[in-house]
Amino acid sequence: MDDEVATLASRVEEVSSRAFAFVPLPWRILFLTGAALLGWASNLHILSLLGIDTTFALDMHSHPHLPYSLAGAPAGSAHLYSALYKLFMAYAGWCFGCWLLFRAFCAGNLEMMDYYKIIPQFCGTVIFIVLVCPFNIVRKRERDMFLQ
Repeated sequence: MDDEVATLASRVEEVSSRAFAFVPLPWRILFLTGAALLGWASNLHILSLLGIDTTFALDMHSHPHLPYSLAGAPAGSAHLYSALYKLFMAYAGWCFGCWLLFRAFCAGNLEMMDYYKIIPQFCGTVIFIVLVCPFNIVRKRERDMFLQ
């Protein structure tokens, strides 16, 4: 019985390692971060459709980085979630492009994935640098609200 359990456990481990080799850990983390950003934008969108002023609820109506059109206006939340959708599209495009480059270099070979691990590290580093960048690039207002 113990041999059967050990054999089954090793088989499950082998199958799961092959299944997750398609999307290694750094890419899963970046994917979940993008899913969280999309979920946040969708949440604000749904709340706006229900008539809830999300800029007031999140205490963003007096935020210094928001344009005047968002300050205190119920229609301002539409600008907020549309900007978050655009931020998500930029994030997803960057991550997807880096992932395609990673897949092209590795071609499913596990040893090559370890060799080219610099690609997901570069992708995550660029995302972090853009997130904390003090210059007005890639939706600075929304990034500032995220960092607050």
